[in-house]
Amino acid sequence: MQSPFAIFRKHQKAAMAALTIMAMFAFVIGDIVSKMLGPRAVGASETAVESRAGKLSHLQLQNLIYRRRVANQFVERAYLESHPEFQKAWEQSAVYPPYRAMLERQLAAQRFNFYRESPEADVVFGFLLRDQASKMGIVIDNGQVEAFIDQLTEKKLSSDQFTQIVRQSQLNAKELYDILRDELQAQAALRFSIPKNPQSPEQYWEFYQQLNVREKLEVAAVPVKDFVEQVPEPADAELAAFFEQHKQDFETVEDGALKPGFKQPHRVKLQYLRGAYDAAEEWVRKNQPVAEADVTAYYEKNKDFLYREPERKTLPGPGENDPLNPDFVPEGDTPGPIPLPTDAAPEADAAQPALPSPELPPKAAPAGEKPAPAPEKDPKPAVEPKPDSARRPARFPTDRQLASARPGLDLLLAAAQDAPAAKAAEEKPDAAKPAEKPAEPAPPAADAKPAAEPPAEKPEPAAGDKPAPAKTGAAKTPGPGAGGDQPAEPPPPPKFRPLDKELQDQIREGLVQERVREELKRRSEKAMDALPELVQELTTEFGLRGNLPADKQARLIEQAKAGLVKIGQAAGMEYGETDLVSYTELLELPGIGRAQEPTDNPTAFSGAARAADLVFSTENPRIPIQADDPVTNDRYVAWKIQNVPMHVPTLDEPGVKAQVVKVWRRIHAQPLARQRAEALAKRLQAEGKSFNELLGKESVTGQKDSPPLVIRETNEFAWKSQPTAPSPSPMAQRPPVQTTNPIFVENAGDEFMRVVFQKLAEGEVGVAVNDDQSIFYVVKVLSRTKADREAFLATPLFGRDPLSGFDNAFDQLAGRQQQIAQLRYMNALDRQYAVKWLEPPKRAEDDVP
Repeated sequence: MQSPFAIFRKHQKAAMAALTIMAMFAFVIGDIVSKMLGPRAVGASETAVESRAGKLSHLQLQNLIYRRRVANQFVERAYLESHPEFQKAWEQSAVYPPYRAMLERQLAAQRFNFYRESPEADVVFGFLLRDQASKMGIVIDNGQVEAFIDQLTEKKLSSDQFTQIVRQSQLNAKELYDILRDELQAQAALRFSIPKNPQSPEQYWEFYQQLNVREKLEVAAVPVKDFVEQVPEPADAELAAFFEQHKQDFETVEDGALKPGFKQPHRVKLQYLRGAYDAAEEWVRKNQPVAEADVTAYYEKNKDFLYREPERKTLPGPGENDPLNPDFVPEGDTPGPIPLPTDAAPEADAAQPALPSPELPPKAAPAGEKPAPAPEKDPKPAVEPKPDSARRPARFPTDRQLASARPGLDLLLAAAQDAPAAKAAEEKPDAAKPAEKPAEPAPPAADAKPAAEPPAEKPEPAAGDKPAPAKTGAAKTPGPGAGGDQPAEPPPPPKFRPLDKELQDQIREGLVQERVREELKRRSEKAMDALPELVQELTTEFGLRGNLPADKQARLIEQAKAGLVKIGQAAGMEYGETDLVSYTELLELPGIGRAQEPTDNPTAFSGAARAADLVFSTENPRIPIQADDPVTNDRYVAWKIQNVPMHVPTLDEPGVKAQVVKVWRRIHAQPLARQRAEALAKRLQAEGKSFNELLGKESVTGQKDSPPLVIRETNEFAWKSQPTAPSPSPMAQRPPVQTTNPIFVENAGDEFMRVVFQKLAEGEVGVAVNDDQSIFYVVKVLSRTKADREAFLATPLFGRDPLSGFDNAFDQLAGRQQQIAQLRYMNALDRQYAVKWLEPPKRAEDDVP
């Protein structure tokens, strides 16, 4: 056996060439890769989350988010490919936002999601559930993955479609199966672990009472904020311990108790240019006034559509074929068959066409010959008449229907009056009257068919006579009661609303508004066209990402502000900016907070994306958007200049210490407010006086410099309510059942309702706190209605409402109880695994991509 060194010496030249190539590759390509990944990978190996299930680095956390995104992209594409009718509706719904929102909800129901407060928290919760699944012995094999795909696609996804989706995901089938297996394993663990919360019949009786028992209160508010000044500043050690205890949590309210939390939500800072509608309107009236010719031209162009007077409809005449309700029976008519007349028509009606008959028409006489004389009618038809059931119309025709179908209505109705006698004579000829020999019919013409042809009531034109022109039903209509064709009367010319001063002013104002919107659009487009140059300038100096060191972030904000002010002055727009705000805080801001994507129809804002959704949907800053305020019609051009992701803060982070002190003092002020409210309630109950008599001159805290107590009387309300007014949108969903918020009670919650409906009897006085424990209310139950147990037993409790088609209120309340149980389980699982979020890694000063 040769030595390895001997083998190396034998192939030394080839080996050295290969090593040289590998070194060159490592030197060139490796340097490029390190430059690409180096700054972005700062802190990637540092721990982001600690738990009893294991630690997750920042790189692993981002990988979990990536795998979740891949799984949901596959679910969406597979669902669309296997449901072509849904895919077509999805593509067409882009022009109708409410319909798109409904389809989005249907598509979102297919995605993997645990509905936690952020994508990071959601994938970490899935990580914990997979650890639970391993302990429970839950295993997901390929067969179960395939069963999931079959269920999702209803077995309508072909192999070619699956291959195409996998290719688009830039993965192979095994990698995709592994990702889906992880998500299904987490879902299985949740399904088997989450506590079930079935509702008993007595619980449904409680739901019924919450919806139907109504009462009225007298209330006096004792706000907690008025007692904050009585709480001293905390010591540094006390404040630090309080912060450490709650820094991992968001502030929540659970079971009527405030749970402090200092975990920072995702916040952004916006810079924007505002095009004020009032300023644009003033400019338009001065520089683009609406002339009289513009008003006239608009009127002439749109009068047929907008200003046409409605035509006065009259009942159609007997000769018109108007559609009628087949179930409508005119007064005086009775259903039944209408027999055909048996006597010849009078000479006055000889010009009328014969009644419809299945028999063949007579042949025309040869040229130069006189037509054969019409034979006399035989009272006994040659063809056996059909029974009544065969010739009875499906619905009894009205007079107008008969007149339209058969001219000579008078003759027909007259014959119908004698129908019973005629029928009796036909059935019993001997008993009805003496037999009479009918007149012998005249012999028919030689070339005419015997007996099978009806008698001709109108002679054929003789040879040499000019034939009558062909009739066209579109140009002629039967005359009323005459049967002859007459020229149709031309429709009357349309009438329009006169262009008086009132209408002129209305059109002028509409044109002004249209020009103002066009002017605002022009200004915003001008600003948008100038922004790329500023973006390039800022990107060159500061990079693309927004998580810069504090000093660079401050310089970026000031430099961007200077550039936006310059662009705004050129475009006729004003500069503005927000503080660092969360999603909820942004929605509460007037103006930019309620702005939505622009629309050509100023009244069609329903369903448009909000500016808050647009800026929070991406991590990338300095992507400009346009938005309109639906209240003031102002136009905005905005971008996100600073982006601070959700994170666990430090006490020395700007603004955090002030937030901790505020929450600490508020929590310690709550017992003071409760004590004051309970003392007032005790006096009221003991002395039996009214609120005004005892509390009319009291202050909130009992001190002279405190605001006076405000005494109010609420409206009558129930614990739970559900709006029942129909929405104008056919795609709108019925609002869910919610806890009622009576007037003069701010943010009432279930704990407040539990006190006033269950703990206090009618006429009693007590204390009830609102949902976030910011106000304690002294309350007295003035009146209360009771629920009817018999009506409850007759009420359908399950399934959909037969009138609205929505889930009924009882099912919604039961589902809400299950959601509460699920939320408690999720919070308990976080505590069980001792989940701890660590600070995000610090970026180097020169870390600029």
